[in-house]
Amino acid sequence: MSNKPISMQKLRQVIRLHGQGKGTKSINRIVGLSRNTVKKYLQIFHASSLSYDQFYNLNDSELALMFQVQKVPEPSQKRQNLEALFPELCKKLKKKGVTREQLHKQYLEQYPDGYSLSSFCNYLQLYLGQSHPVMHIEHKAGEKMYIDFAVTKGSKYEAIINLDFANFAEHYATTVIPARAYKPRDKSLVEGAVKLIYKNIYTKLDNRVFHDIESLNAAIRLELEVHNNTAFSGRCYSRRQQFEEIEREVLGKLNPFRYQIKEQAIVTVMKNGYVRLSKDIHYYSVPYQYIGKKVKILYAAFDVEVYYQYELIAKHKRQYRPYQYTTDIKHLASQHQFLTDWSPENFIKRAAEIHQDVASYIAKVLEAKPFPEQAYKSCSGILNFARRVGSDRLIDACRWAESFGQYSYRTIEEILQKHLDKLQPEVDENEIPFHKNIRGGEYYK
Repeated sequence: MSNKPISMQKLRQVIRLHGQGKGTKSINRIVGLSRNTVKKYLQIFHASSLSYDQFYNLNDSELALMFQVQKVPEPSQKRQNLEALFPELCKKLKKKGVTREQLHKQYLEQYPDGYSLSSFCNYLQLYLGQSHPVMHIEHKAGEKMYIDFAVTKGSKYEAIINLDFANFAEHYATTVIPARAYKPRDKSLVEGAVKLIYKNIYTKLDNRVFHDIESLNAAIRLELEVHNNTAFSGRCYSRRQQFEEIEREVLGKLNPFRYQIKEQAIVTVMKNGYVRLSKDIHYYSVPYQYIGKKVKILYAAFDVEVYYQYELIAKHKRQYRPYQYTTDIKHLASQHQFLTDWSPENFIKRAAEIHQDVASYIAKVLEAKPFPEQAYKSCSGILNFARRVGSDRLIDACRWAESFGQYSYRTIEEILQKHLDKLQPEVDENEIPFHKNIRGGEYYK
């Protein structure tokens, strides 16, 4: 056995890697010991008949005696001086923009005859490994995927997942398990992948100019393919090869329908049997029995769905035309008996109580829509002006709107706001006398 001292940390690492199924060649590459040395340590371990748990419970002295390892000599004064600085140096290293090169310069200012940059970095890395040990996790192909996502509210025991992401996971039949709060090492694979993407893709595109998202995505896909087909450091295969040979065959099938991020809104079904999607100022019909109920609208780029207590009650293609109605005939056919006092007969009756001209105007407002129910809200608003501005003004406003041939709530509202109802129609009292040289209207027919 070599007379070169070995740390107990390396010895434990050799046995741990062996327990994980690693061969002597892999252990040699990872730990940095010769293959013959690794073989001798493994022979001693197997001859001891100790289990792995029993081995891990041995202290340094017991391990040194068992493997007859020479005691590591005390570090020199030069090394002790450096190790005394490590706690403070590690704090500085966490700050944004601080590099190991900068810390080495500060170290040499205090100890001009100190270690070189490479030795300084090696000792610093060794200290970090000893003071912040990490657990090795075996990753099974197709079992888990580590990603970075949104968490609405973190918790030690039960985090609240962002609703959109939770719906995304449910759509693809997956389960979300959040990492522990304030434990970045739980998602070290993600952090490492982000660094690799910045190094191998972002830096190659940093100085290029893209004028649209399509061309940017095309460039990213090209560099991503190069990245995936590049061999792993120290290995003879690439990410693409690993995926095709190991991972692809154990992956489940994706939902054939692509997930769409859906926004939501809680609204009350109006008396006319419609719900209002405020973002587009557009109205969608729902079955009349839900009038007055609170419902949830889920909408994406192309679809609008309406739910009542988790039950889908209506679905429409999304429309972007403001102040328009989208109707399903099964929801709002005229023969439906609405559970409400809103009906064409009731609106015309209420209008006739004000004046016959108002009743005539309301009737034409109802006729202007493909379905009378679409005009119920407009009729209600028009009749409410009698209470707000008085019956006389409403009567005159309806007469003016009738003369324009405009039948809507907004027309009446604009006439009243501009006080056009108070004006009298202009009548030209100067009639042109008959003369044989003046052409009459018949001339142009």
